[in-house]
Amino acid sequence: MTSTASGHDAPVVSVRNLRIAFPGTDGPVPAVHGLDLDVEPGTCVAIVGESGSGKTVTARALAGLLPATAAWSADRFDVAGQDVRSAGERTWRRLRGRTVGFVLQDALVSLDPLRPLGAEIGETLRTHRIVRGRGAVRERVHELLASVGVPQPEVRARQYPHQLSGGLRQRGLIAAGLAGSPALLVADEPTTALDVTVQAQILDLLALEKTRGVTILLISHDLAVVARIADRVLVMRHGEVVEQGAAQDVLRRPAHAYTRELLHAVPSAASRGFRLGSEATSSTSVTARVPLVRPAPDRSAVVLSADHLHKTFRSHGRAPRARQDAERRHGEIVAVDDVSLQVVRGETVGIVGESGSGKTTVARIVLGLVEPDAGTVTVNGQPWTGVPESRRRRLRKDVQLIAQDPLSSFDPRYTVGRIVAESLDAVGVRGDERRRRVLEVLDRVQLGASYVGRHPRTLSGGQRQRVSIARALAPHPALLVADEPVSALDVSVQAGILDLLAELQTETGTSVLFISHDLGVVHHVADRVLVMTGGRVVEQGGVDDVFHRPTHEYTRTLVGALPALGA
Repeated sequence: MTSTASGHDAPVVSVRNLRIAFPGTDGPVPAVHGLDLDVEPGTCVAIVGESGSGKTVTARALAGLLPATAAWSADRFDVAGQDVRSAGERTWRRLRGRTVGFVLQDALVSLDPLRPLGAEIGETLRTHRIVRGRGAVRERVHELLASVGVPQPEVRARQYPHQLSGGLRQRGLIAAGLAGSPALLVADEPTTALDVTVQAQILDLLALEKTRGVTILLISHDLAVVARIADRVLVMRHGEVVEQGAAQDVLRRPAHAYTRELLHAVPSAASRGFRLGSEATSSTSVTARVPLVRPAPDRSAVVLSADHLHKTFRSHGRAPRARQDAERRHGEIVAVDDVSLQVVRGETVGIVGESGSGKTTVARIVLGLVEPDAGTVTVNGQPWTGVPESRRRRLRKDVQLIAQDPLSSFDPRYTVGRIVAESLDAVGVRGDERRRRVLEVLDRVQLGASYVGRHPRTLSGGQRQRVSIARALAPHPALLVADEPVSALDVSVQAGILDLLAELQTETGTSVLFISHDLGVVHHVADRVLVMTGGRVVEQGGVDDVFHRPTHEYTRTLVGALPALGA
């Protein structure tokens, strides 16, 4: 166990034999069983694992936020020197914020939609009387927001969650977690929703807080993030710790097969051209790479051509950070400024950039959901912009979307079969042929006929994304637009989806426009990449050239901010 300089300070967290279970139809369902955990002052301990591994349940237990239905026990459960095994809500209210700060993952759900961001952060300051007086509270809130990289903190503090981007909401949550200067900061996936440069800023901030004596328990599925800040790592699976030790040892020389599988599944430059999914393991080395053979793109067949696209939106003074330097005129913000791109048959083109860079607006123009103010788009040589929807409708089968959040894109009343079948309306497929096509694509995405009658909420995140891919593939499109298709998935589920997309692309020759802020994912999947900021493409080219030999300062900043697992 990593210790402080004195080597004699008591752990901020000391847990022995923690067991947590939830009620099930056939009796209690174990979520955590037999967990031992020590976190020394001024250190960061990370718990990694997939959904269902027990890592988030453990984090909530340390903040006294287990639901009433949970049954739990521990031989020892000390937080900041206090035995909390019999602590009631009154005790936890005193501890939360001041002794234990908690940063949740889902900022949009976690923040009160009826309160401005400043009121949310100021609650801890007022409740624990850390700062007295409205003016002092307001000033401290602004300082906290600035410390986590929120631009115009005085403005943002007055805004409500729905008025903020995902990254700004997440940074607001981190500011709230730090407001009470807690001895222990429990951070549950604190950087999942953030762009790579903002992620780097948050990790630097957490590292600085650690040097100031704050103890951090980090919950994450991003092993590169863990490598950057953690002193020790616990790897959980099915409620049990399967491996633990110093971060460098666990992440560079993993002993357990499951840890090796997780590391093997991380997309990066090194994984390019290989499957991410695990095929075989060895007791002494990382899982061997299995090549993915994909035909070279057909440069003679242009599927998508976008030329000199421009798009502006009315400004309300709340432009995302990456757009602040974009040209403004007559109360407008230039979202897309003279963007041109081509995608040929069988090619994957990535678009990367921070929130507000314009990449999603480009995707929406390509999908025909937004009409550009200037410029043209053609699909398979046919006009796609500047034509009536009645004419474009005949071509919609050729351009299909794989959404970031498939659940939100599904009608909750529909079964999986109906969700997949709705994309066949554009091609007029009916009756037996319709049912055959649905079963065919479900089988292709490794779900099968047993899923036809199920509803989206009964599926896991990975299964929902497979349904989204099946729906997109059903009409045999020429182009898939994948907008952050794996950002919400665990690393091994993400690996399965990326492998699946590569296999399907090999089989069908479909082209892919891949939108992401995750440079590792884009480096793994893309043939070429466009880098956007402020609505402009500042660099483009072969993915290896752009990421290994960037020429633009902004690209160098992005690549430099990317956390790495190390050698």
